[in-house]
Amino acid sequence: MENRTPDRPPLAGRPYTAQRTAICARRDRLRARLFRPPGGAYDRATRRAAAGCGITALTLWRATLSPAGLTYPRGPRHLRPGDIVRVTPRAPASRLLRGIQRRNLTVGRLEDYL
Repeated sequence: MENRTPDRPPLAGRPYTAQRTAICARRDRLRARLFRPPGGAYDRATRRAAAGCGITALTLWRATLSPAGLTYPRGPRHLRPGDIVRVTPRAPASRLLRGIQRRNLTVGRLEDYL
């Protein structure tokens, strides 16, 4: 499970102290090392605040699995080795697993690669 801010407001552009407060509050509860910036938007202050909270990596994703299926905001419309998939609540995870198997890919824990 990755860390994200409790109410998921955009962080980029907010003051450093506000970003640090939002990130550290969640990190303390989850004891997470990874942080997924809300909406994938971040700036230098976000990276500095995350590091100050003990976060070792910001994680972004290339595809999103929702109840409607996989969506790709840019790039090829298929999974590739190393892709990170964000899974939303109520998303059909079994559909994702079948697609991964069809492409001869393997599911892995992000933490194992960082």
